[in-house]
Amino acid sequence: MNKNKQAGYRLCTLMMEKDISAEELAEKAGLRPETVFRFCNGDFSYRFGTPEKIAGALGVDVEYLTGEKRKTDTFADRLICLMHNRDMSLNQLVEKTGISIKTLSTYRTGKNVPNIIRFVKIATALDADPLWLLGMKQEEEK
Repeated sequence: MNKNKQAGYRLCTLMMEKDISAEELAEKAGLRPETVFRFCNGDFSYRFGTPEKIAGALGVDVEYLTGEKRKTDTFADRLICLMHNRDMSLNQLVEKTGISIKTLSTYRTGKNVPNIIRFVKIATALDADPLWLLGMKQEEEK
């Protein structure tokens, strides 16, 4: 069984254990239900933080879900992780930072990274350890 199929199997098992439907998980993770179904079938990519979103919504470590040792070493990965841990939507982050949804979306997908002023606004809004958010620390302490 390939690693994506194994991750899909783990997701299906977690969903049964937590008694959550694909539709409910999709809503909680900010994904389309089709994306969750594809993940369950092992048909997914690591782009756009899908495993991180699903793991965050289920309250499990992404490494457990995917079966891989993965560090959240990009700003985008860490931003997605924090938003899930803080139960904050993109719209809520827009309200707290004053940064446009279009700009924040480019940060979340990894297309761009914020300048220092926007970085401070994001870290403050998420009550995040700035060094962790920058990738200079392995564990978040805040």
